[in-house]
Amino acid sequence: MNKFVNGILEFQKKKNGDDFTFYFELTKNDWYFFNYRNNILMALSSNAQFNEAVEAGVKSSPEQKRINNLVKGYRYTIGTDRKKREFLRKYETQ
Repeated sequence: MNKFVNGILEFQKKKNGDDFTFYFELTKNDWYFFNYRNNILMALSSNAQFNEAVEAGVKSSPEQKRINNLVKGYRYTIGTDRKKREFLRKYETQ
């Protein structure tokens, strides 16, 4: 694809584990937000189909067993709009 998009990538080294957050915008109304911390990946998007797929995976017992077999203790979940807003607020230019 080799396209440029607006986005923010943040790594934080913390005592209780590293934190990784990635936000990117394809357009103003088409964005994706990921946060990884303590073996939990949160994902949220303006794309309803993406969010529905994440939620379906979270609710699926076979999918959760498959993920747990691949990486013990790893989980993923749907993110929250509040977490996305708090992250973006740190990088707002005034």
